[in-house]
Amino acid sequence: LGDYQDAAAQAAACEQEAYGRYAAPARKAYAAADWPTVIATLETFDDSNLPAAYRDLAGMYAEACYQYAEALFAAGKPYEALPYYKRIPDYKDVAAKKLTRRAYLILGVWENADGTLRATFRDDGTCTLFDGQTLYFTVDGYALNTGATPDTLALTHKLTTLTEDSLSLRVLADSRVIQLHRIAD
Repeated sequence: LGDYQDAAAQAAACEQEAYGRYAAPARKAYAAADWPTVIATLETFDDSNLPAAYRDLAGMYAEACYQYAEALFAAGKPYEALPYYKRIPDYKDVAAKKLTRRAYLILGVWENADGTLRATFRDDGTCTLFDGQTLYFTVDGYALNTGATPDTLALTHKLTTLTEDSLSLRVLADSRVIQLHRIAD
């Protein structure tokens, strides 16, 4: 409506209601690298077709998810980082590099050829190995650390092969190598 009566003021009020209430806290948190607050603020925000005054919000949610996931991963918390990577699979190098890390490739259910041995690795950082015992685990390079609690992890296995469909584990206690194939994610 251009300059008809109070159309400009009403348009500005609508923009403030639709975008401004997200913009102020998101911008402040982004400037402070407070990624959880940016994520929480913009989680349901639609950043398509933004007016000029709010175009800086486009992509802010994805970048905050990426930065927070990277910080968690760097702090040794790969399974806390995973949900944030999963929110943005098409962003930057997430699908091609981040989600193909060994810590994530190992997730799922694995079984040997005759079905007598099974290992399950869950995205909460727990696993059930061949004897049925539930343990905590981390993957550090080719090392598989397991333990009864997150604080008692020790090197127990080596990953000799890990692809989308095959996993070979060397059990350090007796040096046997167990060949597994993925049966489920």
